[in-house]
Amino acid sequence: MPIFQYTATDQTGAQTQGNFEAANEQQAYQQLAQYGLNVSQVVPLDTPADQLSQAADAEAPTKGKKKTKAAKAKGKKKKGGLLALEIGGGPNSEDISVFTRQMSTLVQAGLPLLRSLEVMIKQQEKKPKFKSMLEAISEKVSSGGNLSDGLAMYPKVFDNLYVNMVRAGEAGGVLE
Repeated sequence: MPIFQYTATDQTGAQTQGNFEAANEQQAYQQLAQYGLNVSQVVPLDTPADQLSQAADAEAPTKGKKKTKAAKAKGKKKKGGLLALEIGGGPNSEDISVFTRQMSTLVQAGLPLLRSLEVMIKQQEKKPKFKSMLEAISEKVSSGGNLSDGLAMYPKVFDNLYVNMVRAGEAGGVLE
């Protein structure tokens, strides 16, 4: 699916921006509105190269929360809130969901698995624990191991269902 760059205001009046994956521009407007955003602009990322470079940023906005990338770009940091939870912490379920979606996008775009992991590692500035986990998983994969074996090293983060779904994808050759 195409990736669109958007600018919007949330229910508190704060401006937010980011990338969003949708079938078309109209659907992007509709889905962003469902998240409680007042969309002022949606621009498609034109070329596959633009989409590939932005694919890792494409995620559904969370209702009532600003994306930390937008907050960082404006230099506005609030005490508490989403940003404070992310600093130095390990991954939560939302982080795992975003990681899964972004890895899928990168692999479907034709990036090799190891390179996709490297892209994801670079994005984990605010999550050093998650970054070190991904580095260990990447090391396991680069030394010839399976991605599922690397994920299985962290059972508190990646449960058996998640690991076995990846293992099934590897066995079937459809890791997407």
